[in-house]
Amino acid sequence: MDNEQLVMIDLEKGTPSDSDPITEAHPADQSDIPIKSENCAASLSLADAHLVTKDGNIASAETTFNHLGQKSDRAAVPRALSRRSSLCWGICLLTTSVAILLSILGTIAREDFATPIAHPELNDVIDYLLSHNISSHKDLTSEKSPRHLAARWLVETDPAELPLPLHYDYLYVTRYVMALNYFALNGDDWTVKVNFMTGKHVCHWNDAKHAYGSKGVETGGLLCGDSGMPEVLDLGKFCREMHFF
Repeated sequence: MDNEQLVMIDLEKGTPSDSDPITEAHPADQSDIPIKSENCAASLSLADAHLVTKDGNIASAETTFNHLGQKSDRAAVPRALSRRSSLCWGICLLTTSVAILLSILGTIAREDFATPIAHPELNDVIDYLLSHNISSHKDLTSEKSPRHLAARWLVETDPAELPLPLHYDYLYVTRYVMALNYFALNGDDWTVKVNFMTGKHVCHWNDAKHAYGSKGVETGGLLCGDSGMPEVLDLGKFCREMHFF
């Protein structure tokens, strides 16, 4: 059988003849061959290691594979860190806000359940008056001062035995001021006391009806208005005519 017949037989079988120059094998381009060895992939530059997949191919710049072989987006990493940072800040702010709120509520609760001092000491009354800028420390601590005597009277002698208020109390302060006037004006020498320094409410520290000769009815002392709060202190003419001092 000649060569032509051999070639035709080979073509029909689909197998090229070794002598056919058209079907002569050529070595493949090495640049097109993927790296199949893991050792070869590991020998690449460490700078590019994160871009090399397990089978040796180069991954895209935006895509990596985790340890499970699942595709992951590299751009998602900073976004996840940003969300985690925002979450941490949010938790910190919430914790701080709750702590401040609990502190405020605790303070309010303590004030609500706090009670006046039933049996105050002299220093308690002095501190109370100083905290409201009613008298000076020097006058309140000087034993012969009318202010000191008035404060001591509230603690030791006042028949009403009033508790010391927690906050500013107008009637309590008025009682102190009236006692101060009593000691400053030598009240012990008054011939008529008009209920001063008694255990009555300060609105009753007056004598609304007292007749003296042809003068008619005189009023004097501490007078309260319709609101029940002290409004007028009338001691001038009343003291002069009644010989308070």
